[in-house]
This record gives sequence, structure tokens and C-alpha cells, in this order.
Amino acid sequence: MEKFHNFSLKEGSRVKVILRSGDEPMTIQGEFKGLSDTFQPLLYILNDKKKYLVNMLDIIYIETEDELEEVEREKKTDYLF
Repeated sequence: MEKFHNFSLKEGSRVKVILRSGDEPMTIQGEFKGLSDTFQPLLYILNDKKKYLVNMLDIIYIETEDELEEVEREKKTDYLF
């Protein structure tokens, strides 16, 4: 079986986040600024008009055209995809 690599989203990456929200998914676009250091991880997204803290459990998927950084399995990272 082929090994699947872990990837890390770089701070400053332009992202489109699709979230669970009632009957229809909600979309937030902006710049990835990092994760909060709390018990329940929150994704920090900044766009031109608003700042968002997104509960990672509500994320369906994240799109980005920016390059992802490959992370070694043994290396600890806060956000892996």
C-alpha cells in the first residue's frame, strides 16, 4: 500500500472554506492566518470585510491554489490535511 503524505496549509494562503450550515453549505473566502490554540481548534480566516474563527468540525473542505507544504509524519504540526 502506498504511503499517503501529510500536508500543512501555509499562513497567508488564499483559501475558500466550505462549511456545514443548515440545508445549504456556506462559503467563506479569505486569507488563512492560522489556528487558535484552544481545546477546540478554530481556523482563523481574514477577508477584506470580516475576520472569521471557524470551528474545524464544521468544515466540509478547504480549497486553495497556493502550494501546500509536505510535513514529515514524525514532525508535530497544528494543521494537517
